[in-house]
Amino acid sequence: MESAFDPLDTRWKEWLDRHADEPVAELALKYAGKGLPLDQLLNQLKGRRISRQKLPSWFATPGILFPDPLILEQCSSEVTARFKAGFAHGRRVIDLTGGLGVDSWAFALKAESILSCEPDSRRAEALRMNFMRLGLLNTSVVCTDAETAVAEQLHAGRDLVYLDPSRRSEGGRKVYRIDALQPDVGTLRSTLLESCGNLLIKLAPMLDLQQGIEQLPGTYRIDVLSWKGECRELLFHIQRQTTDSVQVHAHELESGLPSFRFNADEERSGRSLPESTPLEFLFEPHAAVRKSGARASICAQFGLKVLHANTQVYTGSDDCAGFPGTHWRLMEILPYKIDLLRQRFGAEGARMVFYNFPESPERVTSTLKLNSNPDNCLFFVKLNTGKAAVLHAKPVGN
Repeated sequence: MESAFDPLDTRWKEWLDRHADEPVAELALKYAGKGLPLDQLLNQLKGRRISRQKLPSWFATPGILFPDPLILEQCSSEVTARFKAGFAHGRRVIDLTGGLGVDSWAFALKAESILSCEPDSRRAEALRMNFMRLGLLNTSVVCTDAETAVAEQLHAGRDLVYLDPSRRSEGGRKVYRIDALQPDVGTLRSTLLESCGNLLIKLAPMLDLQQGIEQLPGTYRIDVLSWKGECRELLFHIQRQTTDSVQVHAHELESGLPSFRFNADEERSGRSLPESTPLEFLFEPHAAVRKSGARASICAQFGLKVLHANTQVYTGSDDCAGFPGTHWRLMEILPYKIDLLRQRFGAEGARMVFYNFPESPERVTSTLKLNSNPDNCLFFVKLNTGKAAVLHAKPVGN
């Protein structure tokens, strides 16, 4: 990225507006060799299109610079970034992995001050420009990597250290293991905690929570964040003192669904899962709860039973206020017979969900070809008898 490139330059702004909805690949061929800063222009188009939904405040701000498409892949959404900002209220924060700067921006809205570290000079310059255009007055940017920042004690005196390590190997392959991330958060952890009391580390939703707890001693809280029905982030809160009590909080953001909190050690204590055939009500936990591993805790708190030890659908004789997910009234239990299901739901359609079902969802949906209908739900599940079944249910209140 040439430092002279500015998306507010009239020449480039008009070009970007004119081609806002055209395919990027076609534009790359059409304008190759025409003397334009084509890489920067195409990065801007990609960034604008992604940010429209992912970062609406950035999309609405004129002149935001997107230095390259890769950091857009890993950066937090505005929704998850604003959630994290709640832990920075009134604090002095250092973000050791600046990237596009979405988390630093959100922290700055709540924090006393924020120092953002970014080793790539082009990205660091974009950070400075974007923070200025977003109206931030309490931010500063240093062009350095996390290891150097720690060696130079840039984190000293900070109340909160934040890391969002890269989940790409040197060869560009996606990685999820903690010891394969860059920077190496396991190695940095001890040094950081010598002079800062709190670490907040964002990790990929593919990571097993228990593995993370074991590899990051001092973890005392984990927030599991899902948005639009998909688990997006795991947030590990770490302090100097080790603890035997890790609190897990599962949140489905912007959904209106309740969050759920439980103790990870109690969940692993060996409590058996009560099982039952389907009762009057069915309960489907939201994505963050499913990722969190809360099973016995759900049963204990709400008095529910599972349909099968490996089926994440719960059942009970009464509705449960405050359940962290959706509530359904069971209408009937059907056998898995394609002709029967087509006959019953071919006209009105149904939402189809799959939990521990022996047939693949792709095969079932492509065979049935039902239109979606949120007023009908077909749960394709395995029951505690070991048999597969299809549970027809309707939303509670319908």
